[in-house]
Amino acid sequence: MFATCYMRSWQDFDLISLAIVPLFLFSGVFYPLSCTRAGFAPWSWSPALPRRRLLRGLDTGVIGPVLLVHACYLGLLGAIGW
Repeated sequence: MFATCYMRSWQDFDLISLAIVPLFLFSGVFYPLSCTRAGFAPWSWSPALPRRRLLRGLDTGVIGPVLLVHACYLGLLGAIGW
């Protein structure tokens, strides 16, 4: 949302999808991160990863203190964005 404030035309919105698509592809949304190579795993982290872990934990019923950490992290990102 921050980047969209500085868009000059509709054509600049293509840059947003250029950044968002790799975030989803490499965050473990479509496949688990355990399937990635060891050297690629640190590069695969994105802001979508805590959200995915939080929603999967709530969906499967596996609730623990790690989910609270993810929820606080997402809340912090939301507060910074606000």
